[in-house]
Amino acid sequence: MSRFLRRWGWVPVLAGVVGSQWPHTPSHALIPTAFTPLTVIEKEQVTRDTFRLRVQLDKEQKSFPILSSVHIKDNTMQVMRSYTPINPNPYKDGYMDLLIKRYEDGCISRTLSATAPQDAVFVRGPIVDYHYTPRPRLGLIAGGTGITPMYQLVQHILQDTTSTTQVWLIYASATSDILLKKEIDQLAADHKHRFNVVYVVEHPSPDWPGLRGRINEAIMAPLWKAEDHVVVCGPPGMMASVCGEKARHDHQGPVQGILGQWGASPDRVWKLQ
Repeated sequence: MSRFLRRWGWVPVLAGVVGSQWPHTPSHALIPTAFTPLTVIEKEQVTRDTFRLRVQLDKEQKSFPILSSVHIKDNTMQVMRSYTPINPNPYKDGYMDLLIKRYEDGCISRTLSATAPQDAVFVRGPIVDYHYTPRPRLGLIAGGTGITPMYQLVQHILQDTTSTTQVWLIYASATSDILLKKEIDQLAADHKHRFNVVYVVEHPSPDWPGLRGRINEAIMAPLWKAEDHVVVCGPPGMMASVCGEKARHDHQGPVQGILGQWGASPDRVWKLQ
């Protein structure tokens, strides 16, 4: 999912990405240093403004690095955005599932919204966003489309039968139409002794039974412990409130917000944005 209209700026046309230069049998292999045209094989509407896009990959005998995203480029405007696959091992599956939310001012999301099966999208990756190592406790705080890296990570942890990591997730949504809720609830039901999830909705429907408003100290306090490692991904306002926004040029910046006030160690907080 797009990192909240993350501004990557203009990038030059790379050699070999002009349509006339494709080989007759194009590869569907991901390359971290170059954009590859990958074929859309499925498109499914998930919510009013969000859909799942499945693109074809060559199967490979290796694991997809966790936690990783891919870059998708608009070949006309030469702008790119970062999206996180939500299937745990795209190499094994032979495809990559992406959740795409359409933003009116997002040229990549508008372009992807117009794609159809058999169209090509220009992708490079995987790009490692967080080097996960097993830990006793891990906290995840997500807002909106920031749930996609958390979902990739929590699937990886819970599917590892040798792992004993305890995971908690706070997921803030603007509306009661919560992305991936069915899938997350199933993980929580299957791993009730290891995975705890709390939802908070800012503009809920009248029948929403859960927490309302925004993430705050009262919601975080029952879950967070000083020894926890915490990964945070969400829109700027949420990031500022919870841990401080990520600094530019891929620097993490100081821990601020609620976690900063609680004395969370910088080496135990990782910001994705």
